[in-house]
Amino acid sequence: MLSVGADPVVVEHQLRSGGLTCPQCGQPLAPWGHAVAVLVIACPCALGLATPVAVMAGTGVAARHGILIKDARALEIAHRVDTVAFDKTGTLTVGRPVLTALVPAAGIRAPEDQLLATAASLQSGSEHPLAKAVLAAAAQRNLQPRALSAMQAMPGRGVRGDVDGVTWAIASLRWCRELDAMPEAILTVEEQEKREAGR
Repeated sequence: MLSVGADPVVVEHQLRSGGLTCPQCGQPLAPWGHAVAVLVIACPCALGLATPVAVMAGTGVAARHGILIKDARALEIAHRVDTVAFDKTGTLTVGRPVLTALVPAAGIRAPEDQLLATAASLQSGSEHPLAKAVLAAAAQRNLQPRALSAMQAMPGRGVRGDVDGVTWAIASLRWCRELDAMPEAILTVEEQEKREAGR
């Protein structure tokens, strides 16, 4: 017997009935077809919620295994992918992101260790794979995260908070542009990365 909010007796009857035929082709209908029809009619909410719940569960399981999925739409259209090209060799072989370089924006004169400790402070408590990479890099240098206050996580953009009375942000390029946060410095970093990739 199957029951998902519908009347269990009706569903059981539909599963046991096999005598109905398709009105268009005359072929017998499978009992499961009856059950789905009953569920759609008796409890459409259950099926309407099934897709978003499945997408959320899928992205959650993927994140626990280190696979980041941009959004639900990307997951929904993934079945059409027929070719995958990988360029992040370290991520594939190690199985986790690693911080390979820390490039301060122009105008920031703090020592690299101080910047890394500040970044670790902003990422402390986060389970995001990129946050773990920052925390691991700080731990490797024996740097302790400092006290953090007024922390804000901005999904898809980054984090912002106060460390030692100064407001800092770890931001995606999109959020940097939205904040108008030294775009010329960001472009310089982008150009440097392109030059290094061209070697």
